[in-house]
Amino acid sequence: MNLEELKAVADEYGSPTYVFDIKALKERIEKIRHIIGEQVGLVYSIKANPFLTTELVDLVDGLEVCSPGELELCAKYKVDPSKIIYSGVCKTEKDVIRALEYGVGVDKEQRSIATFTAESLRQVEYIQKHADHKVNLIPRLNGGNQFGMSKEDLFYLIDNRDKFDKIEIKGLHFFTGTQKKHARKQLKELDKLAEILEIIEKDHGFKMERVEYGPGARVPIFAEDDSTNSYESLEEISEGLKALAAKGYELTIEMGRFIATECGYYLTSIVDMKTNKDINYAFIDGGLNHVNYYGQMMGMKVPVVANLNTKEFISSLEDVQENATKKAYCLYGSLCTTNDIIVSQLPLELNVGDVLAFSNMGAYSITEGIYLFLSRTLPRVVLWDGSAKLVRDYLESYEINSMNAV
Repeated sequence: MNLEELKAVADEYGSPTYVFDIKALKERIEKIRHIIGEQVGLVYSIKANPFLTTELVDLVDGLEVCSPGELELCAKYKVDPSKIIYSGVCKTEKDVIRALEYGVGVDKEQRSIATFTAESLRQVEYIQKHADHKVNLIPRLNGGNQFGMSKEDLFYLIDNRDKFDKIEIKGLHFFTGTQKKHARKQLKELDKLAEILEIIEKDHGFKMERVEYGPGARVPIFAEDDSTNSYESLEEISEGLKALAAKGYELTIEMGRFIATECGYYLTSIVDMKTNKDINYAFIDGGLNHVNYYGQMMGMKVPVVANLNTKEFISSLEDVQENATKKAYCLYGSLCTTNDIIVSQLPLELNVGDVLAFSNMGAYSITEGIYLFLSRTLPRVVLWDGSAKLVRDYLESYEINSMNAV
């Protein structure tokens, strides 16, 4: 979206408002598909931005669902359960029963994307106990944190698979983290996966069919980041992905932040300004409850941001450096906490009433913000595909923070 289009949305819907550019989202999916090739499938992790679910469901091979609430979102949107990978820690028996009732894990159209993951043997036992049909499963392999099974538990499951007659073990799930700076980490992970798959086949007599891998590819976010090619981190590992798929495994990569980040904008207005001891303060009608960049570090990093009234913008490190001699503002939000600092030094001309547009807001900010703090109003949500469509109006969080009975 250009500045004129963003200004038109701001004029019509006000602020604070999230805007998600669906045209840009579709173009990004097409480019990702081109980079990874036809041998590698693509899964969208809806925790990155659930408001994109219906727009993406037919553009990707599957949706990763990580909680009972996200499963209910899929039910609300009537998502085909055979496109769901039901992942996540802390699955209870109740959660597993609900997912089985919805049809998760059943491959109706011979698409192996229909799958449960399992973080522990207990989760496997829940599926075995309550399934009345064969259910596809991809155990998650531990990558050095709290997630996934140990190799010992994985090997136990494979060696005792005859005891789990309601389960069809399809492959492995592996994800260790996001925004990885160096491709060598992902390439080592792919080698590790290939090695474990070979061990499973040679030492345990079982051939895995599938690998679900979260590469954690890095996407530029801040003005100081090199954004000349936001696909670079994926391009650097594309041959490694293709090489694993060429070994005969059905490989899908799971992405959220990498898919959604660039399609999103956050519109917020300057509502107050003041100066104290040579520090210029400007306050917006949002705050860190709405603007939550990965690694923003108390406003020390400058996001890509534009003043829609003056048409000034900061989009690169060069912009920051060129404007270093200009009057800068310490940009704060509307929360009563000293932590609510958005940018410590923003070198833009600002006036009360100006609307700022923060870029790269398509992933996580809309769900990670501390929305209930101070009972502030939740922003509007608009989808843009050549024209604007309001998909969520303002919501008053005080309704959630209030008692039902007094």
